[in-house]
This record gives sequence, structure tokens and C-alpha cells, in this order.
Amino acid sequence: MPKNTKIKIQRQKYIQEKKKKQRRKQIVVLILLCVFAVTALPYGCLVFLGHHAEKKAAIAYQSRSCSGAVVSFGSYPQTQVTDKEVLSGLNALTLKWKYYKDCTAGEGYYGTMRQTKSMKYADAMYNGNRYRAVMIEQYRPSSVLDEGVTQTSDQDDNGYSLNTVYWFRFEPIRWYVFDETNGMLLSEKVLDAMPFTDSFYWIDRNFSGGTDYQNEFSSLKYLYLPANLWKTSTVRHWLNHSFVNEAFSRSEKRNLKTTLRLAEGTGEDKRYGLASLTADRAFLLSNEELLNYFDDADPPTPGASPTDYAKCRGVFCKETDGTEFSWWWLSSPGNHSGDAVSVSVYKNLFFADGQFFSTYSLGGIRCSIRLSSAQIEKIKMQQK
Repeated sequence: MPKNTKIKIQRQKYIQEKKKKQRRKQIVVLILLCVFAVTALPYGCLVFLGHHAEKKAAIAYQSRSCSGAVVSFGSYPQTQVTDKEVLSGLNALTLKWKYYKDCTAGEGYYGTMRQTKSMKYADAMYNGNRYRAVMIEQYRPSSVLDEGVTQTSDQDDNGYSLNTVYWFRFEPIRWYVFDETNGMLLSEKVLDAMPFTDSFYWIDRNFSGGTDYQNEFSSLKYLYLPANLWKTSTVRHWLNHSFVNEAFSRSEKRNLKTTLRLAEGTGEDKRYGLASLTADRAFLLSNEELLNYFDDADPPTPGASPTDYAKCRGVFCKETDGTEFSWWWLSSPGNHSGDAVSVSVYKNLFFADGQFFSTYSLGGIRCSIRLSSAQIEKIKMQQK
């Protein structure tokens, strides 16, 4: 091969390699820009929200209100079956049991929680209706740090015993339409019980001499992800996977709109609860959203009653004026890295600004979803 031809081939290869390197650099730059947009921008928004949260809440509260409309969408186990004839038929069925992936075997201190086969369930069809069987083999503690025994659980207080099969009927989930323009819905009742995070670890690293807590994703020495971070929380993963798949059919899941939300910090110390942008099909309201849309006088109020199924799952209940209420989680972090904001059990009364529960506690799940305005109107017409 002539020397000039070899030089030309080598030059062409050099040019091709150079172009490949340039394309790789462009891809890297694009990725970095995307990361910057998802991380740096929310942190800037967090500062803004921190300075203007009260003002924004006051303005929004005057301009927005719950419509009060209630629609049914999806289904979930709710009411306990008590009819003897139906129970006889259900108990005669052959069941395929599955264990819940709950952490119920802590030793009373941080980092000791672990999953155990303590509570199982089985779904079945009977006379055209869907039911769920539940059996408790070991009590589910109100804190994932504790061992599941009578003294640490609310399940026995709610009337549920060990090694007994309880049946619950799948029923339509009723939702309050609290923002019809944006299609925002909130479940009428507390549907289940979950800790905000089931991985709660103490770390010997803090910013002000206090104690800090992290979740399971803080595996690196200098990677600090507080236990009250919504983006990496147990409850967020459970809502967007287990709950969505169990509560909605394929066609219903196609109608769920993905909601982009900025999880902001609350309280004076903004370093707890890092700002993060999330995309969810099911989510918990934030502290700010609760203040924007609800009050303690006009219905629907923040107070929520639990379903029988949620009580069997171990949610805490308190009776007020003849009605049972449960406290339920919000997605906002509290003033401390081990706390997340919640709504109290008291009727028509909530402490969204100052009442915090530890993230490892077993709290009520009153979740939100988003549908299109057209879909909401379609559901309303079908319900008439």
C-alpha cells in the first residue's frame, strides 16, 4: 500500500476518534447539566420557600379551597367481613399466602430493624367480589426499632389477635377533590399503616453538636441523607409500587398523572429535609399543601378515620365524640433529621406547624393522586 494512502487512512481514523471523543464530552456535559437542573435548582427554590412559606400559605389559602366533591377511583381492602355465611365460604378457599415486607424485629435502638415473616396476606375472589385474608403471626410494633409484642403494638388494642384469619373486602377508594383545576385528590380515609422510613440509623456526624439520623441510602461516610427525606423514604417507594399496583387496574394506572413536586424543608433549621424534586403517581401531601387547602372548620377537615384494614395493619386510633381518628403522615420533614410532619388524631384539629412524630413510627397512610380534570368529570357523571 502506498505511503500516502496509509497516511490518509490514519488521518481518517484520527478524525473519527476525535469526533467520538467530542460526542462523549457533549453527552457528559448534557448529563451534568441535567443533574444541575434537578439538584441545584430545587436547593435554590428551598431557600425561597424557606423565607416565604408563611406568606405563600396565607395567599394560597385565600385563593384555594377544597371543592368538597368526593369521587371513587381504584379499590383497596377496607371493611372487615363479619357475615358468617360469607366467612364460611371464604374460609373454605385454598389460599396462596404472601408475607408483608415489614420491619418488625428491632432491639430498641437505631440500626437494629430488620424484615421478618410476621404478618401474611392472601387475595381471593368469592361470588364476584375480591377479598383479602390477613393473619398476624407476630405483632407489628408501633416503632420499627422494637420487637413485635403486645406492649409495643396497637394491633391488639384495635381488636386483632395472633394466628387468626381476618377477611377484608376490596371496596372503591373514596377521594376528596381538593384541587379540581389540577386534578388533585386525597383519600377520604386512612387506608394503611407504614413507617416513614423503616431504616433508621444514628450517625456520629452532625452539624451543630446534636444527634443526626440517616436512612439506608447513607452508606458512604460523606453522603448524608436524613431519615426524613421524602425522596428516599420507605413510604414513597411503597406508595409508588405496592400501593399503586394493588389499588389500581391497568386502565386506571394509565389515568394516573405523574406529579412533579419539590419536597421542601420546614421549621427554622432548613438543613434537615434536603430539597429534592420527585416524580410520583401516588404521594403524601406536604405541610404547605395541607395549610393551603384545608382548615379545621369547613369540611373536609384534616381529621381522618381509619379503615378496618388499616387498624389490622397496626395504625394508632383514638375515639373522639364517638368517631375513631388516626394520625397520618405528610411528606414534609420536621425540625430534626429523625422527624417528619404528621396530622394529629384529634377531630378538626391539626398541628402541621409543630407536631412531629419520629420517622420510624407506624403512621397512617392517607395518600394523594392526580387525575385529569376530564377524568374527574367522567367519574362524577358515572356516579350520578
